[in-house]
Amino acid sequence: MDQLKTALPVLVEYLAKTEFVVYTYAAVTLERLLFQKRENAAVFTKTDLAPVLQDLLGSLFGLIERDPAPEKLAENDFLMKCIVTHVNY
Repeated sequence: MDQLKTALPVLVEYLAKTEFVVYTYAAVTLERLLFQKRENAAVFTKTDLAPVLQDLLGSLFGLIERDPAPEKLAENDFLMKCIVTHVNY
């Protein structure tokens, strides 16, 4: 679990990259990590996410707003999935 916590800031850094593949895989990985549950409880807590939450959401929304064309927004639904995963927190 501690190893996964140390991966969060690194994955958030990858969201700041301009390469589509890099930030897409970072968003997919984050969404999958944050969606994990153990004994019907989320593996990551609000406390775990607090240090990276502002950068994480800022990066995700920044990527979505980068190009508001409908075809670009539809191109990467993993960004939205990653954001929606945070609603549970």
